[in-house]
Amino acid sequence: MRHVIRKQTKADFSARVMRIDPYYATHGKTWSDDRPKQRMPILSIGLGFGWLYLVAAVARNHDHVRTSLASGALPQHLHGWVMGGLSALLAISAVMVSLHLLRFALRPRGARGNSGPILAGGLAALALAYTPPSVVEAGMGFMDQNSQSLLRTANRHVEDHTGIDLTDFVLASR
Repeated sequence: MRHVIRKQTKADFSARVMRIDPYYATHGKTWSDDRPKQRMPILSIGLGFGWLYLVAAVARNHDHVRTSLASGALPQHLHGWVMGGLSALLAISAVMVSLHLLRFALRPRGARGNSGPILAGGLAALALAYTPPSVVEAGMGFMDQNSQSLLRTANRHVEDHTGIDLTDFVLASR
């Protein structure tokens, strides 16, 4: 049996490309080039952390916000607008977090955009906001002497230069 080799034409090449990758043959680029790329993931983690930490602080400290408004210089007739704005922040944030969760769960890996880093930062913020103080104190108790002395030295250094006492520092009010 004899096999004849003939020179491939442009039409033969195009037909073969169409069989192998039809998307590339019709669009001139691969499907992965069209997908949105994940841009600035570290910034997205910080954005998710700050956003959901703010939302958690507002949600947890509703009474503190009311007393702060009452003791402040803002006129009484504007308190409803402030509380309505904070309620809108909570509602819009719930919708946006749900959209990011759906986008992260239902889309393929390359099409998720920055939903993953935003959710990771938000998860870290919620873990920090809702960690009981007893757990933090227990974690400090697990440190060895070198780590504890390092933290005490850093605390004294910050206290000397800035006048801020980190022993009374609380990440979330109340």
